[in-house]
Amino acid sequence: MKRAIVFTLTAFLTTVTYAAQPSIGFSKAATYDVVSQEKISAGDYDYIFSCVTSRAVGKEERAHTMVKAIMDIQSASPPGIKIALHLAPDRSLCQEGRLIGVSYYSPDGSGWKRVGRGSWTWNISTTGKKVTEQEISDTVLYEKSKPEFKKKFGDLYYSEKLDEYVKSQLGHEPKYVTTGLWVDTYHVE
Repeated sequence: MKRAIVFTLTAFLTTVTYAAQPSIGFSKAATYDVVSQEKISAGDYDYIFSCVTSRAVGKEERAHTMVKAIMDIQSASPPGIKIALHLAPDRSLCQEGRLIGVSYYSPDGSGWKRVGRGSWTWNISTTGKKVTEQEISDTVLYEKSKPEFKKKFGDLYYSEKLDEYVKSQLGHEPKYVTTGLWVDTYHVE
């Protein structure tokens, strides 16, 4: 009986398919947490969108962390599905304008429309900008308060009032996570 269980488990583990690892690898990946994940149908293809958080520091560690997260997601997903991944410094900041990395995986090597140029399997962008605990906590307060201020003051006029509010709550001039999608291309292959 034990041999049958071991054989079955071994056969199962050998049938798991992993993403084709990029040449940069993921040996320097930091720990990460999945905040959100959903399958999306858009135009010509389906893909998985996920946002993960990590305290990874620097371009290399962030790139490796995104590769590791994509490989983990892909191993539990249908074969051949594309994956888009956002990397944020905090779970409350999984949104454009607050990201520290963005990666795309195209297992067939065809790339994605409107992402990079030409054909590729991996397209990894990140920033080397240091994100401090103060920036994270100040930004979390800002983002949590934003819907109320947008509703009260409108999309064009809320920002100044919200900055004043955050400053009054913190007792100092706020510093925000500002890396957003202005990240640098780190690796494409």
